[in-house]
Amino acid sequence: MEALMLLRSTSPARWSALELAQRLYVTPSTASAVLADMDLAGMLAVEPDGSGYYYAPRSNALFAIVQQMATYYSSHLVEMTVLIHSRLDRKAQLFADAFDFRKDS
Repeated sequence: MEALMLLRSTSPARWSALELAQRLYVTPSTASAVLADMDLAGMLAVEPDGSGYYYAPRSNALFAIVQQMATYYSSHLVEMTVLIHSRLDRKAQLFADAFDFRKDS
């Protein structure tokens, strides 16, 4: 969520996995995995040479969903943080599953 909100808010800036890792205080491999997942989900685009990722939803529907998430996130930061970090809470998993985007076949 943090990575998505960061890339969205800094668009059209390009981010490498290392830059994202430093900004979010995660390992470069974690940042790479997050970027790859968001790219696969259709939320990002990648520079042709692979040097950077940037926010670029591949559909209007996805754009609208991320906009709604960003609006909610900005006005309910504490609730979102608790939800994201409560690994034992089934509600957190259900929330995450609601945003499990798949590429149309």
